[in-house]
Formats: sequence, structure tokens, C-alpha cells
Amino acid sequence: MRRPFKAGLYRSYIDEDLRRTDDVDIFPVLQQRGFTAIITQDRNQLFYEEERRGLREAGLHWVGLVDVKGKGIRFHSQALSALATVLPDLIGSTLATPHAFYVTPDHSKALRTVVAEPI
Repeated sequence: MRRPFKAGLYRSYIDEDLRRTDDVDIFPVLQQRGFTAIITQDRNQLFYEEERRGLREAGLHWVGLVDVKGKGIRFHSQALSALATVLPDLIGSTLATPHAFYVTPDHSKALRTVVAEPI
């Protein structure tokens, strides 16, 4: 994701040395480091109010990969193709408040749709 999308900074929790950090503790750290969004499959971050509040307070958009199936290269290719299709719109987003974006791989469509809701 780093090469084609130079407008953003893409780093993993491993790159950021946050492997054993609880979600509610990660959000303020990401905010301090200048991140504006998190890409994840962890829907619990939206289900549990403490985590939703943490996302809101940190000003982080939640970009969720929904229904990505397979293992290994199949999983990664589905996730990357879905993200590559929608990231230009997300990067250009002017939403002032944190939103949740649900990204679903759908290989039957040339463009994937994204469902967004306020966090």
C-alpha cells in the first residue's frame, strides 16, 4: 500500500511496536503519532462502547475489512484489492468526525462500494 498511495502513511501495529497493546490503549498512541485512521478486521472495536469512544476521542476513522476469506496469499490479495479500490476516496474524505467504513471485497464489481456511518 505504501508505493501507490504516497498521500498516506501505512504502517502496521508491528511497525509501530504495539503488538501486546490493548485496543483502547492503542488509539491515543496512534493519535499522538499523527494517524487519522485504522484498517482492521476487528469489528469489536465498534461493538464495545469503550472502544468506540476511544476511536472517537482519538479522532480515528475505522476502516473495516468485512468478509475477507481465505488464507495466506488469497486473503492478502482480496484485502489489498478491496482497499486499493476504495482508498483514494477515503484519503480524499473531508469528514470532520470519525466514521466507520465497511469495505467488502466484491470481485463481481469493477468498483466496490463502501458503507460509512459515524462512530
